[in-house]
Amino acid sequence: KVDKKVSNLNKEYEDLKAKSNALFQAMTDQTNSLNDAKNKTDLLKAIGSAKSKYDKTLAKTEVAIGKLRALHGDALDVVKALEVAVALNSFDDIDAQMKSIESRVDGIMDEISTAVVESKKLYEQRIQELN
Repeated sequence: KVDKKVSNLNKEYEDLKAKSNALFQAMTDQTNSLNDAKNKTDLLKAIGSAKSKYDKTLAKTEVAIGKLRALHGDALDVVKALEVAVALNSFDDIDAQMKSIESRVDGIMDEISTAVVESKKLYEQRIQELN
């Protein structure tokens, strides 16, 4: 749930940053296309002022997002470590199951050996009957 919130916030931040940059570029391009020098100068000054204010806010937001990303990365590491620790505990059960399998091998091998000996006797008997 938290991972999704972090992902959504990062996406929202990146999208807003991209849209803001595009908007500043579009306003600058349109202002530069004006013929009236006074309007052009006034608007470029206003755009510069707005961009300066935006850049300060962006810098603070980037620091906050950086901290969030770092903490999120640390949290993911802790969760991954916890998952491994839990998985390690399951090896006790796996070990017990493996020992159970191992303990049954000799009995099954004895059964197979008996079946081989009996099959060989039966084979020899059938061969003798054919001769």
